[in-house]
Amino acid sequence: EKKCVSIADIIAMDPDIIIFDEPTVGLDPVNAQILEDVLDSLHRDGKTIILSTHDADLVYRWADRAVVLNEGQIIADSAPDSIFRNNTIIRTAKLRRPAIQEIYDALLEKALVPENIRPRSADELKAIIKSVYD
Repeated sequence: EKKCVSIADIIAMDPDIIIFDEPTVGLDPVNAQILEDVLDSLHRDGKTIILSTHDADLVYRWADRAVVLNEGQIIADSAPDSIFRNNTIIRTAKLRRPAIQEIYDALLEKALVPENIRPRSADELKAIIKSVYD
């Protein structure tokens, strides 16, 4: 609740750029989703959002661009999908691939989903599966 109040205070100031440091740490799934909805709303309102996080799933699902740091150096700056497909970056930065990407790739390996569609969320993956099997 303290985190939510702090975020509300910042939003009330109406800044053009908002920086969040590990915004989902310590939040239960319901409040993490509420926060993500707030981020979506801020983005739709034209705000620039900068997130510092280790949450690969959040980055993959939400970010347009990801910058990966390792030992104080930028080692990648690209769309999340391309970053999380690069095994060298994953190994070097000690990251893990997002769950949706792992599941999609496993389905793709078995030819159960079409190629070149990259779902970023569970809802997008469900829609792809539904379109193939309905």
